[in-house]
Amino acid sequence: MRILLTYQDGPLDAARLSDEAGFAKRNVNDTLGSLSASMTVKARWSGNERHFTAYRDRWATLLEVGPSAEYIPSFVSWVHLLPASLEIIAWLEAEAETKHSEYLVSSRARELIEHVSHNLMMAGLDVSPERPVHGSAYLSTFTDTVESILAMMGVEQ
Repeated sequence: MRILLTYQDGPLDAARLSDEAGFAKRNVNDTLGSLSASMTVKARWSGNERHFTAYRDRWATLLEVGPSAEYIPSFVSWVHLLPASLEIIAWLEAEAETKHSEYLVSSRARELIEHVSHNLMMAGLDVSPERPVHGSAYLSTFTDTVESILAMMGVEQ
């Protein structure tokens, strides 16, 4: 329900919900079927997949978070964002101990972001720069990516 309530960009299928929730697709599918049958969530078919949406205004009233769904927090793909963030934090801590050149640090930062890019993209962050960034100039792109992650987490900078 957390995912259905906070995800505002449209309906989700069972595969995406199971990925975000960290549960087996079959279990999520069974639960979604029960929630749909009880009219707790909306279900509609799109091709051969069912897509699900929460009745956000009803839930907002039930949860007493305000008169409408606008008071429900926005979705954050924590299951993808946190592992990537932890790798970046560990890398930053390890890199702080070194005295490598700016060029080498930049190269390693690029490798790190490439390594965690799938999780960052699944979390909704575009990690590919608009144009190629070469050499130590990548450090500003890396900084922008880290700032985007912090903003997505709601961390004041």
